[in-house]
Amino acid sequence: MGNVCCCVQVEERTVGFTKRFGRFDRTLEPGCHFVPWICGYQLAGKLSLQWQSLLVKCRTKTKDNDFVNVVAHVQYRVHQERQYEAFYMQSNPRRQIQGYVLKVIGAMVAVRNMDEVSGQRDEIAKAIMEEMKEAVGLNGYEILQVQIWDVSLDKGLEQAMIEAKNAKRKAEVEIHDGQEASTSAAM
Repeated sequence: MGNVCCCVQVEERTVGFTKRFGRFDRTLEPGCHFVPWICGYQLAGKLSLQWQSLLVKCRTKTKDNDFVNVVAHVQYRVHQERQYEAFYMQSNPRRQIQGYVLKVIGAMVAVRNMDEVSGQRDEIAKAIMEEMKEAVGLNGYEILQVQIWDVSLDKGLEQAMIEAKNAKRKAEVEIHDGQEASTSAAM
């Protein structure tokens, strides 16, 4: 929607898009632009070209049937030559990128055991980046960096493992005490 003087300001690290009678007209670089609304021109919207950051938390199952929580950090931005696609083809790029990350993490973790997942964070991050470059790139975005920040056992599983270890230790102590008692009684 224009104003009385038909001028539109586009801020730094941002691009604007105009339409005429509802159809794409042109891309506006940062600065002040004349958009004569009286002739059917209108500002369709603006798109930030700054780096965006997304934190993705995923709960998935490993090869050895342990549930793990994986936290990935993804940095992305609009591809310089694909601004039109980023604006018009994406309604929620964060959700789409999150979906790709969840899919790749699930696939990568499912074929590894817990120790491998913990030790291969960089390989998982590289796989996420390679898988996403092509898929997300078609929609006007580029992935700059992916990091796996945390890999931890599911809280319920971790508590169950602690309880199992404590029960095992208690059983070993009872067996050891029973053996000592029977040895002392024999003497």
